Amino acid sequence: MAKDYTKSAQTALKLIKKFGVVGSFLRNEGIPIDIDKPWKGSNTAEVPYPANIALVPIGAKDKSLMSDSIASKIIATAYMDAVEFTEVPTIADSILHDGIKWQIESIEPLKPATVNIVWQMVVSQ
Repeated sequence: MAKDYTKSAQTALKLIKKFGVVGSFLRNEGIPIDIDKPWKGSNTAEVPYPANIALVPIGAKDKSLMSDSIASKIIATAYMDAVEFTEVPTIADSILHDGIKWQIESIEPLKPATVNIVWQMVVSQ
């Protein structure tokens, strides 16, 4: 009998909402210069999507396990809701948490079976 992970996903969402903030997931998207004539090209703009995000700082001991290029930055682990937020993040995206922009360095979904519960990301400033 397969386990139903829907309850686990709802618990994760509840915890992220309780200990996190409603931040923004930022994605660069092409915005048409003229919406009536999209063939004339587009500009790239950061488009914010509201998302529930909990941020956990990474300590010096954990930083020692990372490459120098990442360890020299201010880094944290971000947990982002994957229940209500349906976009799939990439390392080209970033998040805005308490007014501070964080670049996504790596992403791992917590996805047992077919239910995506949470996005776990290493983020840096």
